[in-house]
Amino acid sequence: MITHDVAGYRAMREMLAKHGSDALLTCGEVDRNPISEVFQDLIDEGLIDGYQPDIVGHGYLGWMDIERQLKGTGVRTVPHNCGNGSFGSYASITFGAASETYVTLEDERVIPHYLTELPEMTNGDYSLPSGPGLGMDIDEAGYAPHAKHENRMGV
Repeated sequence: MITHDVAGYRAMREMLAKHGSDALLTCGEVDRNPISEVFQDLIDEGLIDGYQPDIVGHGYLGWMDIERQLKGTGVRTVPHNCGNGSFGSYASITFGAASETYVTLEDERVIPHYLTELPEMTNGDYSLPSGPGLGMDIDEAGYAPHAKHENRMGV
């Protein structure tokens, strides 16, 4: 973890080159209004390999727009998914299937979720969800104990 500035990433890029590392330099998970100036500078100078704002925060169309903005830069898409649970994983799988630059799924299952299980994984790849939308459904039995906390607003 380094400060999001050109000098820090330039130093990190030099260290990776010096030690012959193939690690990808990615950043942007804190970028909430893509693509902000500091991240655009990192992209323009070729200092990052992947850009990773939140998958849920930007949504599918937002990510498609990000991918268009990154076209020709060599920077890949690496959606951030921490705190989004399986909903974010479903969203990332769906975006990844349509993306030309997608790198990997940040599959985060630590927080409780009430969705059906993720699609099957074979040889490190998820199959595409088959249902409508993102292909997920509510796990009613898993959600039932928490339903009493639900708030509904009348129209």
